[in-house]
Amino acid sequence: MTYFLGLLAGLAVGLASRRRWSHPSWTRALNVLLWATLVAVLGAMAARLGADPAVTRHGPSLILQSAALAAAASAGSVALIALCRRWLP
Repeated sequence: MTYFLGLLAGLAVGLASRRRWSHPSWTRALNVLLWATLVAVLGAMAARLGADPAVTRHGPSLILQSAALAAAASAGSVALIALCRRWLP
């Protein structure tokens, strides 16, 4: 829930101040900041998962499940795009 509230707060701040960040140097600086934040959050989440003994105990089954879900999501996205390209002008 905290991540969702953070996402909503960031969206609100971004929409309220979108004209102030339009200069190219600000855009580059924000891009670097966003990538660094993304890497830090993903690293923290990976460290938390790696420290959990239940996750390491069930590692192989979790890997297979996540690979199957990723493949299904990718196939569904490709199928939807193929259908939309056929129907849309």
